[in-house]
Amino acid sequence: MMIGCGVNRVSIGVQSLNDKMLRFLSRRHNSNQVYEAVEIIRKCGIENISIDMIFGLPELSEYVFERDLRRFVEMGVNHLSTYALMCCEGTPLSRMLESGRVKLISDDRVAEQNELINKYMAEYGYEHYEISNYARSGYRSRHNSSYWKRVPYIGFGPSASSFDGRCRSTNVADVEVYCEGRIEKEVEMLGSREVFEEKIMLGLRTADGVDICECDEEVKSRFLRELEIGNLQKIGNDIYRIREDRWFVSNDIICRLI
Repeated sequence: MMIGCGVNRVSIGVQSLNDKMLRFLSRRHNSNQVYEAVEIIRKCGIENISIDMIFGLPELSEYVFERDLRRFVEMGVNHLSTYALMCCEGTPLSRMLESGRVKLISDDRVAEQNELINKYMAEYGYEHYEISNYARSGYRSRHNSSYWKRVPYIGFGPSASSFDGRCRSTNVADVEVYCEGRIEKEVEMLGSREVFEEKIMLGLRTADGVDICECDEEVKSRFLRELEIGNLQKIGNDIYRIREDRWFVSNDIICRLI
């Protein structure tokens, strides 16, 4: 049914292929079910499969992490999204940290794991086209790429967001209220400054970089300074990108630029 409606890509929130870590993350699946799901999707005729993984997990040896990473890439999917573990207030993880039941790994170890991911993905022929995303040729995520290029979109459903280039709105989260047809939205209007900063921030998340031809001289001087110290590379007349080996600290670089 979905294929008949034009669906040709499936993204799976796997997060880990280690059953202990899946239990830690309160996931409902196990590693065997991941392989089964990928096989079922392929048998249905969809080869464009993306999977998500989380790195920086606590109590996971480097040997086990590398083994699981190798398993991820050997699955042969065309797209992989990788995200460092984050702790948000009010979550079970935050409570475990507060009680001392678990301890996060150091930032240095997280960075080392990120470098290992970059290495493996390059060896298996994946393009690192965005900070958290890797794709085989022709399989970049068209959906997410639209966000990074600030393409307008409409969101349907509770909590869904819409964007027209200047205004970003988010639907009410309550399912019953949404189904009753009551239009309740959170609205954010972006000024010229916010639009500029968003273009820089989003463009520098990607391998395509950002064109600064319309920026003022002060902004251009900041880019030149980051270029001189090795954080940026020039890939066109006025197009700059963050060097791949500096993407892990991109937030600091972007903050200095805007």
